[in-house]
Amino acid sequence: MRKVFCTLVAVVLLAGCSSVKNFPVITKEYGSLDGYSYVYVLPTSGVASGSAQAMTTQYYAYNSVEMNSVSPAELIKARFIQNGFVILPEIAQELADKTMIVSYGFSNRVILQMTNAKTHKLLATYEAQGAGKNQTVAISNALQKILNVYFYRFNPRVRIQFDDEAADVVYVKMTNETPKPIYSVTLKISYYDNDKVIQEQYATFKNTLLPGDFTTESIKRKSNVRSRAYRAKVEVVEYK
Repeated sequence: MRKVFCTLVAVVLLAGCSSVKNFPVITKEYGSLDGYSYVYVLPTSGVASGSAQAMTTQYYAYNSVEMNSVSPAELIKARFIQNGFVILPEIAQELADKTMIVSYGFSNRVILQMTNAKTHKLLATYEAQGAGKNQTVAISNALQKILNVYFYRFNPRVRIQFDDEAADVVYVKMTNETPKPIYSVTLKISYYDNDKVIQEQYATFKNTLLPGDFTTESIKRKSNVRSRAYRAKVEVVEYK
């Protein structure tokens, strides 16, 4: 198969404002993404960006330069490897029906395209914008947002992390690891004395969480369990 090389052209830095940070991943699926074990990632050019700073005091003056670089293709390969896919250095005809081609592009936002290696049928496209201190970071963040949504397909969930060190509240971080927006999450908080549940409470939070977004909330403990002696366990009961 003829190899096509993607070239990344110079682009303007993606702004780090909240509108970019919360820009949803646009997903368009045209065929089944199941049944693929191999991935061929089209090569990309590296992206380099940096920032310079000059400072002058009454004693001295100096310049500092910070450079960053990223290869979109290598980032994509790493995520697929982490999730159990085999990366092929070239298309193998005997494996073509189980091979997905992933190509990268940029046009005001990062775009990934998935196609079937045997039929060349378009399977899906993903688009996202990313925020960061420079172009390299912004592109990396946009790629991670897209790949998060892609891999969440296989294990959609709301992931929670919590800290119950405070005596009167439990702090919970909720992350939307599904490919769709979530508007409400209900949590169950169980309090334990050793291994025995002594109190349960429920809390519902109505926040719009786009795919990959997170929020941190606090849950006030009930009066009879406001002690570090009673450890908490937090579970997702429902999300919609």
